[in-house]
Amino acid sequence: MQDVTCNGISRDGQLRRSLEPTHRCPPVGPEDVWGYILLGNIYVKYKEDRKTGEQFYKKALELNPKDPYLLNNYAAVKAENGQTDESQAMFEKAIEIDPLYPNSYYGLATLLSKMNRKKEALSSLENSLFSQSLQTQEQLLSTIIPVIVQISE
Repeated sequence: MQDVTCNGISRDGQLRRSLEPTHRCPPVGPEDVWGYILLGNIYVKYKEDRKTGEQFYKKALELNPKDPYLLNNYAAVKAENGQTDESQAMFEKAIEIDPLYPNSYYGLATLLSKMNRKKEALSSLENSLFSQSLQTQEQLLSTIIPVIVQISE
């Protein structure tokens, strides 16, 4: 990580200086999937610019369409944009690729709940629990129980 400035890939695919000189970010090359994911996360979560973040996720997806973390993040953006079918397909693909990654189950459950498909949402949360080790199940319960209560209301 560099402190003052760092290089990144611009929307047009060109290597450019960082978003702002004060940002700490990893150097990114044209084939660096994780670099694109991180830049997408920065734009989506910190710059509140889903459109630009989605462009970085799209580039990362071209390089590695089987990255469950990318699929999960991109699915969340699709859900926020109202693209529910695409979002659901991405969450499901992420779960298929890495059934032990609980965030994809949680994202799918949240999406299904917003679509008023509460039974399916609860099923996704149950699947998340049962796919984990006992220790992880205990950790997840503190996160999942409030969601189950909210969905059940």
